[in-house]
Amino acid sequence: MGGTKGMILLDTHTWLWLLHDPNKLSTPAQSIIAEFENNNSILISSISVWEIAAKQSLNKLQLPLPIHEWFELAKQQPGTVIRKMGLKPLLQEGLNFLVE
Repeated sequence: MGGTKGMILLDTHTWLWLLHDPNKLSTPAQSIIAEFENNNSILISSISVWEIAAKQSLNKLQLPLPIHEWFELAKQQPGTVIRKMGLKPLLQEGLNFLVE
């Protein structure tokens, strides 16, 4: 790609695969993500955090760690920036458990 500018927004599944099973991502996807990762430009919406927490609490998603621990490790992924985006009241309610 050369000279990556801006950020790349990963959807929830792509973020989960990147963290837990990168081989599910195509080779081109892995290359693009790696380039943005090197520029600290991977954007994760806070709604993805909410979605993961909701699915985990409904037993529709198995995480390798309790959600609080998982989130602490996930946000340390190189190049990752988690931003609040839209649906503020829903997110405040849904993310309260992360700051308790």
